[in-house]
Amino acid sequence: MLKAVDQNGAEIMAHNKTHEQLELLRHQPLYCPECRQKVILKAGQITIPHFAHHQQTDCPNKRSESEEHLKGKLDLYDWAIHQGFPAKIEHSLPSINQRLDVIFKVKNQWIAIEYQCSPINPSVLNSRTIGIASKNIYPIWIFGTTYYKPNRYKIKMNSILRSSVFYSMKSKLNQLFFYDSTKENLVIASDLYSNKSQAFAHICSKRLNHTKFSDWFEFRQLNTSILYNKWILEKKFFRTSQKRHVTHIEQQFLNDLYQRALHPQFLPSCVHLPVKNAHRYKTPIHIWQTYVILYLNHQEIGDIFTFKQVYHSVKKYFDDSFTSIYPSDVTHPILYYLRLLSKLNLIKEVRKSMFVKAKEFYFPNTLDEALQEDRKILQKLLKF
Repeated sequence: MLKAVDQNGAEIMAHNKTHEQLELLRHQPLYCPECRQKVILKAGQITIPHFAHHQQTDCPNKRSESEEHLKGKLDLYDWAIHQGFPAKIEHSLPSINQRLDVIFKVKNQWIAIEYQCSPINPSVLNSRTIGIASKNIYPIWIFGTTYYKPNRYKIKMNSILRSSVFYSMKSKLNQLFFYDSTKENLVIASDLYSNKSQAFAHICSKRLNHTKFSDWFEFRQLNTSILYNKWILEKKFFRTSQKRHVTHIEQQFLNDLYQRALHPQFLPSCVHLPVKNAHRYKTPIHIWQTYVILYLNHQEIGDIFTFKQVYHSVKKYFDDSFTSIYPSDVTHPILYYLRLLSKLNLIKEVRKSMFVKAKEFYFPNTLDEALQEDRKILQKLLKF
């Protein structure tokens, strides 16, 4: 931790002290601001000067911190100060037994930055978020380099990131925040299209001290030509990959296709298309989209159906979801998908969330034909 208190309760920060001042601190009794047990000063030639509990201490907020985490907290705190915001570092909330990395005030609203560099249990992430919000403080989670590997248009997704997708009311887009404290770069991934363990997104990387808080929530949309051109490879992989390890739900899906005399290679090209909000659910998009198409395939041309009818036909594939720690975009991925099918003129939206079947769905007979149809459909979507 970056902060301790002396025997009079005065806060002591070590990172901004001279060598002589640090030597004086070593011989001074210092205490944890929360548990009031003695702490030791750690200050080397490389390490950011900070405080640590003795090994036998039982402080509830005792945890080892990486250099990345210590520097990241300092960077974010300094950034908030330079923005002109009232700010605190390592702010304790005894009533909920939590210590916030950085807290700053924008107008009349306190904002908490939780900089997460190490693995965290989803239930802990959720409970910490609820605890912060219960104090009328708005939490924003920013993730370290463990969670983000640089890529121009793609990020790796895990359960923590899926739960932490932030819906910006300003841009009306989903976002994730990352910070690389070694490069002092803030990375904002916006407009996410998730597919299993990854997501395509608009990636914006800027020096933290070159950003304003309002910049974090600007409208940054993934270019559709980039999305669909990249998705061609996803479609090809979906058609041709030989999976050595198949999950239980994938195996059930393959068994069901076999019983219907179907094969993934010969599903319609409107299956496995990128849609928003798919990150909220554990079922892969190609599975639930297949069952949407199979439901619609039983309708006659001219038949009218609603989003609710389609949803109830495939509801079981959405029962297993990730708990979002933020208020989310309420639009269900099925509705996004139906509107994508409408763009392809396979169905038409006659009223809000009410559709009519316009065409039959084509099931290709060969792999070459399927891949050709995939390219056609994605080229058609590029026009919108």
